[in-house]
Amino acid sequence: MWLALVSFALLVLALLWLRARGARAEIVVPDPLTPEMLAPVRDALTSARRTVLESPDSAAAWGGFAEVCDAHHLYPEAELAYRRASALDPRDFRWVYGLALVRDFMGAEAEEVARHFELAVELQPRYPPARLRQGDALVRQGRLAEARAAYEEALELDPDFAMAHRNLGQTLLALDDVPLALAELERAAELDPSDGVSASSLANAYWRAGDAERAEAAESDSRSKAPVFGVPDPVRFAIDGKNVTPLASDRRAREREEKSEWSAALPDLQRLVATDPDDAALRARLGRCLVELGETERGRAELERALTLRPEHLAALTQLADLLEKSGDLARAADLYRRATALAPGSPA
Repeated sequence: MWLALVSFALLVLALLWLRARGARAEIVVPDPLTPEMLAPVRDALTSARRTVLESPDSAAAWGGFAEVCDAHHLYPEAELAYRRASALDPRDFRWVYGLALVRDFMGAEAEEVARHFELAVELQPRYPPARLRQGDALVRQGRLAEARAAYEEALELDPDFAMAHRNLGQTLLALDDVPLALAELERAAELDPSDGVSASSLANAYWRAGDAERAEAAESDSRSKAPVFGVPDPVRFAIDGKNVTPLASDRRAREREEKSEWSAALPDLQRLVATDPDDAALRARLGRCLVELGETERGRAELERALTLRPEHLAALTQLADLLEKSGDLARAADLYRRATALAPGSPA
């Protein structure tokens, strides 16, 4: 009898193992690669996908793959991967929030998007951008009172969140609370004077309040300003930072170069040069970055290469001349300065 029971137990365990194995076999890792993809994008996706294939039960692997897909606007693949990651680890805010963002970008029904953001807020109640995005989704459903509460909660966490003041002001206008709307919109305009949306909404509020003079001034002001739509969202920025296309890499590099954030600019500049090694301007930018980081010899080599590719490249001429002057090669530095002056007679060189 005991032998029969043991045999039965082993049979049950075998069936359960086969079922689990079958369930795992049903999990398909999407392959978003296409022949026209650039090498950096293909490499990033291949690496992230390989990690999932090697660790199919890892939420971090699925989440990392989701973020790389998301960063390159491969939203169907990102959605599937975020869902798998959040199923494996339902308490990880990143995967729940990422899924909410992707479904929002895909144009999902506002009710679904609001539900995803509600789950994200439950996991990370002290993250203002999640509160703001939840409010936006509630507005699209016409749930204005709940949206107001979401914006107010965002502002409790970050009183200087300009976009939350703006969206709260717009919601209060829709709720016919003009005095409070004015206060919120004036604060939004004060915090971000460049935002055309705040100026336009403020003009509307002034008209509603019967203040024609201020309304006309705000309307005039709004025409000279661009609208601000991008949410200041560090979690989202980190995902966007995984976009390795030349366009995204160049944009990030320029932003960091303008701020003299050379260490942050370096990876993007290196990626750009690897993608287009015969671009003299990219070589010159990489050269300067390396020099600023104290890697003088590598920087000099890049500047030399830039001048080989384009002998009249002004920035490379002046930067290399300055480098040579500091190293004591005065004769060649003077020659490069003369060439720079001939190209741009009014330049400091």
